[in-house]
Amino acid sequence: MLSVGIVGGSGYTGSELIRLLITHPEKVDLACVTSRSLAGQYVSKIHPNLRGLVDLKFAELDVEKVTDEVSIVFLGLPHKAAMEFVPRFLERGVKVIDFSADYRLKSVHVYERYYQEHTSPHLLKEAVYGLPELHRAEIKDAFLVANPGCYPTGAILAALPALKAGVAQPENVIVDSKSGISGAGLPGMPPLGKQPSSDFGLRTGHGMWEGGFGTSFSTFFRGNGLFPPGTNALITVYLLELQEKR
Repeated sequence: MLSVGIVGGSGYTGSELIRLLITHPEKVDLACVTSRSLAGQYVSKIHPNLRGLVDLKFAELDVEKVTDEVSIVFLGLPHKAAMEFVPRFLERGVKVIDFSADYRLKSVHVYERYYQEHTSPHLLKEAVYGLPELHRAEIKDAFLVANPGCYPTGAILAALPALKAGVAQPENVIVDSKSGISGAGLPGMPPLGKQPSSDFGLRTGHGMWEGGFGTSFSTFFRGNGLFPPGTNALITVYLLELQEKR
């Protein structure tokens, strides 16, 4: 049985990941879920949708203890925080699937332009971009998987069939991505009962092209890009038809 752990499981991503793992058709042993702020509390108390499915309590993060219990660890930490722990797990032979942006980009210069100094740039070339539709074989054998974000995933999968078929241009792509208020993660969520109307994301979009989202897109799309984030959960990609040479 595959034994896995989750580092940073208190947010929306953590909740969905726990649900997917404990209901996975292949038997998976969820050995631990950590949270710095919720240690000692039952996971199902924080994620009510998991009541009756999991009886674990959130634990403090102890890298050595986690590595003794699991062979794969999912990191649900914020950008810039994950790189503190990724090398430590890898050194102990534990495979890492990282949900942050810290290892998605191959260029350390691009990463540092939009985030901060990278403390383990040597791992960028080893990391596999975790999109199974593109890198299934590489993911299977990788020790470090950089899970793509929601916007790049939707846009890449929407555009990929036309680009692979050679019927569209990879330049001047327009990506119209709309996200709900949970798109910014738990820290960006207002208190329960005080959520604004559905135009929240349009007025407070949590990223534009000049940032992490755009750099992920640019890995696959060349030239100019337009990325206006908005509301709800809808991604539309506009591509220019490739004209035949006469």
